[in-house]
Amino acid sequence: DLASFMEQIRTAISSKVIGHNSLWFVLPYDDPNLARQVQAANLTIMEFGFADPSLQSGTGQYSWTAKMAFVDKVHALGRNLIDRDSRTKDLPNPVQWQEYGLANFFLMNDGNDFYSTIFQVFPPAGDPADDWWNGYDVDLGSATTPRYLWNNLWRRDFTNGFVLVNPPGGAATTVDLGANYIDIYGNSYSTITLAENQARILITD
Repeated sequence: DLASFMEQIRTAISSKVIGHNSLWFVLPYDDPNLARQVQAANLTIMEFGFADPSLQSGTGQYSWTAKMAFVDKVHALGRNLIDRDSRTKDLPNPVQWQEYGLANFFLMNDGNDFYSTIFQVFPPAGDPADDWWNGYDVDLGSATTPRYLWNNLWRRDFTNGFVLVNPPGGAATTVDLGANYIDIYGNSYSTITLAENQARILITD
């Protein structure tokens, strides 16, 4: 019934951009009603994004892997997403989660997705917690690969660098980068160690 209602709304206001704040974990991904709901909107909004400590390891219903599979499902249906990391500001060590959330967006973005957050998204206005984070200005260029598993980390390559993500449950992993790369804070690395729920955005030096 809800899928039918969403389709009626789509038909009634066909000229509008519609976003559905969809609970990604409710229906099996092969359920035809999920496909109907996704296709009745232009965008699916993932309210808690990937900067979400409740995401689990493995491949279960609430896992990081299942959430990435949901992203793939939405893309396969010809639609796009708003990856909304709405919790970052309230998490312990928000700076770690900030880069982690953005790196996951780079892993999933097909070039037409959006990133949204409420943490450090305003020009300087007196409150350091609200100041603009220059990490949002990073220009990795065009993606040259899909995401892939590399030395037990998830990686995606771009013309100007790459991103590395260690999702929930991942063992602390040290990798040789093969060259020097600069992170978004200006630090140079030739090797790097990432624990679970950590990520690094690396720019060609």
